[in-house]
Amino acid sequence: MRSQQATKEGLSQMQSRFPFRIRELHPDNDSALVNDLLWDWTQQERIRLSRSRPYKKNDNAWVEQKNWTHVRKVVRYRRFDTTSELRVVNEIYGVLRLYKNFCLPTLRLKSKIREQGRIKRVYDKPCTPYQRVMGSRQVDRKTKLKLRSTYEALNPAALYRRLTELREQLEAISAGKSEGYGKPSYHGPAIRISKRRNPVAAIA
Repeated sequence: MRSQQATKEGLSQMQSRFPFRIRELHPDNDSALVNDLLWDWTQQERIRLSRSRPYKKNDNAWVEQKNWTHVRKVVRYRRFDTTSELRVVNEIYGVLRLYKNFCLPTLRLKSKIREQGRIKRVYDKPCTPYQRVMGSRQVDRKTKLKLRSTYEALNPAALYRRLTELREQLEAISAGKSEGYGKPSYHGPAIRISKRRNPVAAIA
């Protein structure tokens, strides 16, 4: 659902899961995110609210890249609009949240230097989001103990198997729906080049 109330409930649920306080929200200009209800909620929770500039996609580049790693690679491009699909998608992300945050290490870019026309990138040591939070001084000890308890109760292999099962289940439920939506992209008229480079000379 893309209603204002559903957005507020989703953000409230996310807020309780974060190991740190949300300081600012920076959404795009979707009416499900930029509205009076969300504004009142951010004021109540003491969260700053900013927004992207219209028609400037790169304002949210760091967030938009997650559409591939966290959405398209997991549930692909279909439109899920039934109750049964919603239930499976919610369960998928319940498992994926644990698997990605506690089990999958990621690279973090430390620096980027241009040398003789080439860009040299230096990355930090691969760590999971859980490890980075545990090493942060901005997270209190009580939160770290809670995260450690969750981590020690996880089985990465079992999480991956469950994630695979749920994805197969979603595929079976949504079978028959086409991938993607909307009109095909427009590439402009085709350009044809005649084999006769100089038709006038040929006629003469």
